[in-house]
Amino acid sequence: MFKKLLICNSQLMKVLSYLEQNRLTEIVGIGIGIINKDYVQVRHVELCKNIARDPQHEFLADPLCFHNIYKIITKTNEDIVTIIHSHVDGGVEPSAKDISNMLIWGIPWLILNSRDVYRAWILGSDGEPTAIETFIVESC
Repeated sequence: MFKKLLICNSQLMKVLSYLEQNRLTEIVGIGIGIINKDYVQVRHVELCKNIARDPQHEFLADPLCFHNIYKIITKTNEDIVTIIHSHVDGGVEPSAKDISNMLIWGIPWLILNSRDVYRAWILGSDGEPTAIETFIVESC
């Protein structure tokens, strides 16, 4: 199980800027980078259009975004290492729907709220979300 998430400062600033422009809808992004035994390192964030029916309360990434991500990971030999999204009306804890989707992905989720608070989560062996440390790094 991953114990921490490292994210490049420039990429976190990119996410926070996008969140600032989209406070009334859940944002969604995919973190691309390196997976190690105890941590993931996000080197690039690809922000995706939220095409959900109710984007204020859920997210669904535009499939075209995944096409772009595929091109990036093919070129860089990196992996999808985290799912990034926001909650418009709440905290940074995973919702029941988030937890269901976390089971599918098996990677950390970085959840933000409209007050620029964020926390990374991974599912434990018991299926419950566990907060993991988030570190901002300068160099990617």
